[in-house]
Amino acid sequence: MVQDNVKWLIEVVRIPLDIEETLQTHLKGVQQILLENNTIHLIVDPIEFQTPQLMRVIAENQIELVTLKKEELSLEEAFLQLTGKTLRD
Repeated sequence: MVQDNVKWLIEVVRIPLDIEETLQTHLKGVQQILLENNTIHLIVDPIEFQTPQLMRVIAENQIELVTLKKEELSLEEAFLQLTGKTLRD
């Protein structure tokens, strides 16, 4: 369920060019990927997603971490994921 999904914020020194494909291929439970500046936003299903897999992908791709944070989705993010629209649309 969308309300159970969580968001990982992965701030890095430099985002690799093929990171979206790499994350989709090697991580289970990824629902959405957003790249913004030097931050990768992952929306994941916490039942399928495994943190050790994420750490393995980061290490294997020599991604230099700045911060790594896990958060619950905001109500607006959950609504957007369900409908594809913001609350203001």
